[in-house]
Amino acid sequence: MSEELKGTNVYSPIVPGTSRDVYPTHYSIYGQGGHKEVSTIDARNAITADRLTEGCVVYVKETDKEYQYKNGEWVDYQTNFDDTVLRELIDEKVDKVDGKDLSTNDFTDADKEVIAIHSEEIDSLQDSVNDIYQRLDSTTGVQYYIRVQNNGDKSFTSQKGEPCVLNFTFISQERYSYNDPYENTGERGKCEIFIKNSVSADYTLIKTLMVNSITATKVDIAEYLANGANSIMVKITGEVTGQATPAYTYNVTMTSLSVKADTFQWWTLYSGTISIPLYISGNVNKTLKVTLEGENYAKAYEQVLGNVIYTDTALNFSIDHPGQTGVYKLSVYLENSDGTIKTKTVSFNIMCASEGEQVKLMCVNNLSEKASNWSNNKLFEYSVYDGDATATSGTFSIRMDNLTVYTSEESTIPTNTKNSFSYAMEIETVDDTDFEISVAVSDNGEPLSDTMIFPVSNSSGFSATAG
Repeated sequence: MSEELKGTNVYSPIVPGTSRDVYPTHYSIYGQGGHKEVSTIDARNAITADRLTEGCVVYVKETDKEYQYKNGEWVDYQTNFDDTVLRELIDEKVDKVDGKDLSTNDFTDADKEVIAIHSEEIDSLQDSVNDIYQRLDSTTGVQYYIRVQNNGDKSFTSQKGEPCVLNFTFISQERYSYNDPYENTGERGKCEIFIKNSVSADYTLIKTLMVNSITATKVDIAEYLANGANSIMVKITGEVTGQATPAYTYNVTMTSLSVKADTFQWWTLYSGTISIPLYISGNVNKTLKVTLEGENYAKAYEQVLGNVIYTDTALNFSIDHPGQTGVYKLSVYLENSDGTIKTKTVSFNIMCASEGEQVKLMCVNNLSEKASNWSNNKLFEYSVYDGDATATSGTFSIRMDNLTVYTSEESTIPTNTKNSFSYAMEIETVDDTDFEISVAVSDNGEPLSDTMIFPVSNSSGFSATAG
């Protein structure tokens, strides 16, 4: 049953008397809700509450704007149209320039003339390039990619009495089609090392050895170096392919200039001035350079030493405490007067804190360059500071390919002492491919040091997994 509505009932639409009549059927200002038009803001504000509904809109001639009634107040009326994209397109438009179309060809007549003059050469060159691609694509037989890959610096300084190690890898690869990728041959190679210096005016053979491909090779050539400039050339010939690598040349400067800090006690916590005992050789004008770096801290020091050497008694060089707690990297090297010779940098990680501060710190030094599977490995040396404690705890964890292969929880680690971490590695693998391990040290889930990554040689004593 329909509900009877209260008010003036209308049983048909309100219309004018005839179609020729032009007077309105009603005044919008007197209706409830809907759209209204008024002359001024005051007139808008004078509309009674009975004639307003949530969301109704009023146009004000005075401001030439529309307003919407929301939550009991008037707000600027916003349509749903978003003109952001349109405005961005307008901003990127290209203005018309008199005498030009909207795009112009700036390739000049002179450019065209050059092309025309050399058109035959250009066509011939294009034909040659196409011919090379076609011949490569149709090549039959084996294509080789043989080279020496350097794993260190090409030019460096070596100190007299110290090892001088070349670090390189023999790369031997082959493919049977231009479209195929190169693959490793796995062959060994005959490596020949030559030297040219003040003693040998021409390249002279000093070493011959067999090397594996893909595996890094390290060779100490210190005994063959002469003072000053040395040019070292490496060539390798594949044992199976018979292919020889292009010669790879190192430039090594032999100098008596050296700095050592073998007696520096990096494992001790430093709460004040840091003193570094340095043994310095090289009867040339030189400058000592020292830096201390850590989180939000870096400070450099230098001292001109002249011709003075410190071989029997150390030079105790002092630097400031950083004034904050943490692990810092201390670096030391020598440079000659014109900067052409620089020694290898001697560096240590050290622990710094205020005296008596109860904090736990760990520094790591002397990391192994490479570990070996199926053997015992000394991976690094370390020291831990733990306030007044003489011993502390830590968890050592080793992972390979996101799999934990070793965990050791130590509860009696001596503090302020040079400790070493060794690992008898016995990781079973499906083949003898080298791999990497990561070592993390923590205490109650909190890391004590950055994660350390070690490459692992897997060729010695390989034990294949059954099946």
